[in-house]
Amino acid sequence: MEKHRLLIHCRQYDWAKYGLTVPSPAVFDFRCAIQRVVQINIEGVIAGLRVMGCLYDTVLQTSDCTSYSIDTCCTEHKCMWVRKAIWLCLCVRIHHFVRTRNTELKQLAEKKKQTKVNKLTAVKPSRKTKKVKHL
Repeated sequence: MEKHRLLIHCRQYDWAKYGLTVPSPAVFDFRCAIQRVVQINIEGVIAGLRVMGCLYDTVLQTSDCTSYSIDTCCTEHKCMWVRKAIWLCLCVRIHHFVRTRNTELKQLAEKKKQTKVNKLTAVKPSRKTKKVKHL
């Protein structure tokens, strides 16, 4: 029971709302470090194989994950928590990146399709109509 209290202590929990409300400063800094690594490296790995694995390895190589003072009950739990946190952050960021990119591509395709349709359906006014308009 004491280990459970220590784990909950590192986060601000609202029991009335049944969930995490605000992460601790260490957790927030850890998340920001992951975000910086993803922003720098996602363009280079998104078109290749093993996107998650490549980003995960990059985060582990570039960030010293053990330097964050995240309060946990033991070092084993801390290592497990760090690995899971990295994995979840990467899942969310990759999903968001792909969703945003797909939306942009869809809008671009619709715009091209619309301009193509407008060119095909554009009715040229007859010469007689032009003459009447100018009178």
